[in-house]
Amino acid sequence: MDPKVVGELIPIVGMISVFSVPVLIVYFTQYFKFKNRELDAELASRKMLSERDREYLEARIERIEQVLMRAPASAPLPVQVANPGMQSPAMLQNPGLFEPPPVPEHVEPGMGQPKKDPTQG
Repeated sequence: MDPKVVGELIPIVGMISVFSVPVLIVYFTQYFKFKNRELDAELASRKMLSERDREYLEARIERIEQVLMRAPASAPLPVQVANPGMQSPAMLQNPGLFEPPPVPEHVEPGMGQPKKDPTQG
């Protein structure tokens, strides 16, 4: 390169670097602050989702405990593997005990189940 051209490029490169470095600093600080807020929001939503799952599971466990406490200790629990159409005396006496608990309004369907991978068919 010609020394005259290099001498003319030095002030141009200097001005570009002097004015672009502060802009890049501001850009990167704002970008990473935004990413940090985004991660905080995602963490909060996951925590809320896990709390909902826990509440739903606790309601189911409580319902099972109620059924077990109401069943007579001497009577075996009804197992309907061989003949699913047969109803046990406990089911005839208290049919509502064998129903699942109501799903709260804030629980989405399919909560607590692993999400399906869209890449797998």
